[in-house]
Amino acid sequence: MYAVVARLWRPVAASAIVHLLFLAVYLSKFHGDASVLICAGSQRTGVPPYECVTRTIGPSGHDGQFYYSLARAPWRCHGLDIDVPAGRHLRIGYPALCWLLSAGEPHLLFYVMPAVNFTAIVVLSALGAFLALRCGQNPWWGFVLPLGANLGISLPGTFEAPKAPVYVDGKLSTTLRGDYIVAEFRQLLDDYVAQRYGATEPAVATVA
Repeated sequence: MYAVVARLWRPVAASAIVHLLFLAVYLSKFHGDASVLICAGSQRTGVPPYECVTRTIGPSGHDGQFYYSLARAPWRCHGLDIDVPAGRHLRIGYPALCWLLSAGEPHLLFYVMPAVNFTAIVVLSALGAFLALRCGQNPWWGFVLPLGANLGISLPGTFEAPKAPVYVDGKLSTTLRGDYIVAEFRQLLDDYVAQRYGATEPAVATVA
């Protein structure tokens, strides 16, 4: 048993250190404000359950904000605070565990949620290293496993800039970039419908 542990600890420790560095670099960009880790959008801040968020990611944010909302109160019905409540509740295990560890305290969740993520990464790395060793492979495959599963990217965020090419009548017209892609695309759609069919109402309203 000691010989196995001796071969496993290096790739697991390396995985933990690398992901901690990811997290530290990301937090340093926001002066250590842990509320940025839930990736809330500016459109949702200031009102419960996002009233304690002081750092946002664009106007719409990312998935983490919805699991933060669930972790605040996993056993009640949710409405406009979550984009698709029924769909998000299908993954209730993670927010429920975070709620259990924090009692739903909003500031504490900023730290508990990434801590649970980080623990999952370390456990997955250890499991990968152990299975690799049992199959006669190099235990450093355990180091690669969380990276291959994209867990290391989802922990600190991906730094990506949203981008969407727009084709009109089969030809590339423009490429939308930034946080306002949806609004810009709707405007392009309205303009196209107005030019093509002489519509006076916004295309989105007409479709609805």
